[in-house]
Amino acid sequence: DAELIDAAREAVFLQFERMGYCETVGGSMKSMIKGERVVSPTEWETRYNIKHGAVFGLSHGLLQLACFRPPRQTGLPGLDNAKVQGLHFVGASTRPGNGVPLVLMGVANAFENIIAEQGAPA
Repeated sequence: DAELIDAAREAVFLQFERMGYCETVGGSMKSMIKGERVVSPTEWETRYNIKHGAVFGLSHGLLQLACFRPPRQTGLPGLDNAKVQGLHFVGASTRPGNGVPLVLMGVANAFENIIAEQGAPA
């Protein structure tokens, strides 16, 4: 991870220099950093049990797109969380999929279903 982190860090500094940002702020970006905390892919994997440290969500293979993503609720006792009544899954790794517009559509869908389940007016 150290080599990957160092290379990424240097690429960011180089891009700022190419864009002229360092001239705008009057110096090197490196000299302006007071503290730094990097979370490596290995740390993501260890802390959150995320395969290969990929925080974006499920793979984009054919069997992980759109309708093949896990649903908000399955309706199957073995797959839904029996310990938490009314639990709904929403986000990039569930239907309808990843990207801000699709995640927001999923939120709206979950909201509408929760309201309907509770018998509350929308």
